[in-house]
Formats: sequence, structure tokens, C-alpha cells
Amino acid sequence: MQARFTAKIGISIVKTQLNKYLHLPFWYFNDCGSANLINSTLSIPIAYVNGIVRSLFAFFSEIAVITIIIIGILLYKPLLLGLLAIVLVPTAIFTYRALRSRSQKIGDRINELRPISYGIISDLFNGFAELKLANKQQRFRDELIIKQTEVQNLDAEAYLFSLLPSRLIEMVAIIGVLTIFLYAIFFPSASTNLIALVGLFAAAAYRLMPSMNRMLTSLVQLKQFQFSVDDLESYRDAIYN
Repeated sequence: MQARFTAKIGISIVKTQLNKYLHLPFWYFNDCGSANLINSTLSIPIAYVNGIVRSLFAFFSEIAVITIIIIGILLYKPLLLGLLAIVLVPTAIFTYRALRSRSQKIGDRINELRPISYGIISDLFNGFAELKLANKQQRFRDELIIKQTEVQNLDAEAYLFSLLPSRLIEMVAIIGVLTIFLYAIFFPSASTNLIALVGLFAAAAYRLMPSMNRMLTSLVQLKQFQFSVDDLESYRDAIYN
């Protein structure tokens, strides 16, 4: 159901982008360039669906799961909720703040490089005979490889950022469990209750961590694909002027 819904959104955006550019005044259309127009009409809708729409679906579904878990913990043992909040919430906030700016820069840069690559490869294939006769194929090829190398490196960095939230939250949750366990060892008088609390903390953290990881990943992706929102809004005013 969700896949079909997002597919419909994607084709609707393609139609909207086509209509937008086909109704542009000539001077705006001419300034855009064919590579930018192709990127904006075909690649941007895919980026918007994958990075914005699906990320929002994932974010709000995990919010619902986390809310249910929190209500259950609050009714059963409020102290446990306080411990989880102290351990997990600052980590989530720190992780998001550390990744959001760089993630947005990565997305913006990839979106800048993509139409440049489209333009180069279009020149390579459409001007095949002319470039071969002028002995310029190698220069265009090298330029394309340089741009695509940067794209691949940025994509690898974005993938690393998608893994970091889960690793950081898992590490902090383990540190939280160890802290409570060590406290129980050094203060034996409270060990009975604390050992039980360790078990509850570990169980609750184990269930909350995947949802928090997916929620943070969605937020990071929303920043990374912010360029798609900006692109969809571009040139709208020009149509009516």
C-alpha cells in the first residue's frame, strides 16, 4: 500500500515538474540548460520520494511505536523512563546535531554534480563524431570520472552517516547498563533492586533503540534530501510573471 502510494506521488511530481518547465517563459527555460531540466524532471522526484516522503513515513511510524512503549514504561515503572531519557535522549539530540549540517551539504553537492555529469555525458554521446575528430573525448571522459568520483565518495559518506546513529545509541545504552551494574556492585545494599532495574533497562533499551535509530536516520535523510524540496519550489513564481 505504501509503495503504491509513494509511486503515485512520484509520478505526480514528474507531471508537475514537466508542466512547470513547459510553461516557463523562454528566457527562463533557456537559462536552465537541458542537463538541469532533465535532472529536475526525472531525478528530483525520485530523490523527493526516497528521501522526504518515505523518511516522513518512517519517522512518524517510529514516533507511534516509541509513544506506546513510553506510555507502557511510565505506567509500569516511571524511574526506568527517567533513566532511559537521561541516557538516550541527549545521545539522539547530539547525534542529530552533529550530522544534520554535513548531511545537507552532501545532498546539495550531489545535486550540483548530477546535472554537470548529465551535461558531460550528453556531450560525449551526442557529439561523439565531433569530439573524436577534435581528439577531445579523453578530456570529457576524465572530467566525467572526476565528477563521478566525488559523487561516489559523498554517497559513501552519506551511507556512513546512516549507520552512525545506531552505533552511537547502542554504545551509550551499553554504557548505561554497565553504570547501573557497577553501582550495584559498589553499593551492595541496593543491589537487589538495581539488578532488577538493570534487566528492565536493558529490555526497554533493546526495544527502543531500533525505533530511535530509524527515527534519527529519517531525520538525517530529511536534511540530506532538502535540496529536492528547494528544487520543486524553484521557478514556480516565474510561470505566473
